[in-house]
Amino acid sequence: MISKLTRVASGPALFLRVGKLRNIREREQVIETMMTRTHMRRNAWHANFKKPTTMWLFFLLFTTAVCGNVSAEIDQDGDGFMVGNDCNDTDPSVWPGAPEACDGVDDNCDGFADEDCQALPVCTALTNTDGRNYAFCPQLTTMPEARISCLLLGMDLVEINSQAENDFIFNNIGVRDTWIGATDAHDPAIPYLSPNNSSPHEGVFRWIRRNTEFWMGYGFAGQPLNGHYANWGITSKGPQPNNLNGNYYGPNQDENCAVIRRQLNGRWDDIGCTNRKANAFCEEL
Repeated sequence: MISKLTRVASGPALFLRVGKLRNIREREQVIETMMTRTHMRRNAWHANFKKPTTMWLFFLLFTTAVCGNVSAEIDQDGDGFMVGNDCNDTDPSVWPGAPEACDGVDDNCDGFADEDCQALPVCTALTNTDGRNYAFCPQLTTMPEARISCLLLGMDLVEINSQAENDFIFNNIGVRDTWIGATDAHDPAIPYLSPNNSSPHEGVFRWIRRNTEFWMGYGFAGQPLNGHYANWGITSKGPQPNNLNGNYYGPNQDENCAVIRRQLNGRWDDIGCTNRKANAFCEEL
């Protein structure tokens, strides 16, 4: 009898064996063995599951099965590219398609360093009272070119979130208009201004550094979104932003980028992104 029970130790063979045993007592012993081992396995599973390492392993396997590879959805450096697609997710100036600086680093993740690289712009380093780092670049460029200059410095066009920050920037610009990181451009043909996750709404301005929408509408009808700061000015052509191309008012998709203007005492104006040139003000990422 012992040899029979040992031979049909567990699993489907145990159930098959029960059906073939003719002695009632023998069947009862097999069934009793099956139930005992089932209870032993259940108790052992519960005991192991209560161990912290086992619980964490179970949680990891469960979340991976349900949610997929969680690590692939992490953006450690905040540049908008997940760790699975970013060749260096610890450096916010390195990401697929980034401008290639002459720095010995593969900035654009194409497998090569410094190919067709661009020299770093000559800019003035600045630090505000909060210890945040900025740079003023006096070269006259279009807004896409201005953003490239900032990215080459490991920065981005400035995002202004308070009157104090706006005053700091105004006190450190020249006499020319200066690009800030606000735009309602959503045309993929304009490089470095239209991220894939931007909302395609003309008249909705966003900060491109973090793709944060902060303003909706034109002129006096416009309003800030979600309590964000804004400092639009009023020019001879009316309240800003007005998306005016010089001929008439209306959403003609022309004036899609913002500058801070000395002539407006630090208030903002929307102008053409690629047909106008201005200085650039950059901010650390």
